[in-house]
Amino acid sequence: MKIKLTVSKNYNHFFFVQTLADWHFSCRSEYIEKWLDETGPLSGHEKEILANLKIILEKYGFEPIGGSKSANIFDYFMRFDRFGTEEAILPSEISIYQDAMAALAPRFEKVWSSQGGNLNSVKNELQAWFEKSSGEMTDGLKTIFGSRFDQDREFEVILLISTEIGGGGANNGPGIITLECGVATTQDANYLLATIWHEITHLALSDFIDETADLLDEIEIVKAAADKATAEDFDYSAELIIFSLFSPMSALTDRYFPTEISTALREAVARQDVKWLLNERHIFPMYLLYLNGSFFVEAIKAGKALSPKLVAEEIVRNHQIVRDFYAQHDIKVIWFKY
Repeated sequence: MKIKLTVSKNYNHFFFVQTLADWHFSCRSEYIEKWLDETGPLSGHEKEILANLKIILEKYGFEPIGGSKSANIFDYFMRFDRFGTEEAILPSEISIYQDAMAALAPRFEKVWSSQGGNLNSVKNELQAWFEKSSGEMTDGLKTIFGSRFDQDREFEVILLISTEIGGGGANNGPGIITLECGVATTQDANYLLATIWHEITHLALSDFIDETADLLDEIEIVKAAADKATAEDFDYSAELIIFSLFSPMSALTDRYFPTEISTALREAVARQDVKWLLNERHIFPMYLLYLNGSFFVEAIKAGKALSPKLVAEEIVRNHQIVRDFYAQHDIKVIWFKY
């Protein structure tokens, strides 16, 4: 698997501008608030330009432009110098993009001056891990998932400015992953690796995950847990599988690039710390993520190939363990509907 890490000023410039346009739920409100605190309130002219840009972004969304297999509007504008003129985009829309980039440039420069160099330092730290350690882990994933794990995929990870160590995304085109890490330090590298591999898993194991999720969606105890996930676009079963594989607290993360939280969770399991084990992160109780993740780790150790059916059965079994654990400790905040 080939991973390319990229720090692009132009890409970050447009990420900054489109975030201020607030056109999609992925535009973090905390980023907008912090960046405006740093650079001052928007002028009437800037608000008008951003409103015009928002219309364009909402029009195209994340779908490929004009049937293109390589770019959507987000990636197109972020790499405008590479793509040049695109017939599917109106000249007036390109002008709006250019006006927005120019109008917000002074604000962006203030943020970039404090984070651009940091992004390169983080990139170097991540690159060192991929060069030295990724082979062992990808071999392990290949062992348990076989040909369902697309080991030949190529990915480009774009490092982006942020106001906190944020998440990642895979909406910008085939094989493109974004990582919001402008305020991260080299000490945060393992946390960032967990985010990168979370997004890679979305893409490289998509068929396996979809098939497993379809099986889980038919099981009552999983459906009861999923009822708590209120976001319309949240696929509980699929996200549970991916978070169990790679997240800052997962057992696989703890095996290959341990984070502070994955280490703490492992130790909490060893001492059966109820408060820790029933802490809910990203919808899921810590204990459930640990049990699911440990199943994958043990499969790698044993060289055992997994099928969607085997994974689904294990996740259902772990739901029951966690449900019983809740009942045993008379937890008042009910995660499962009885």
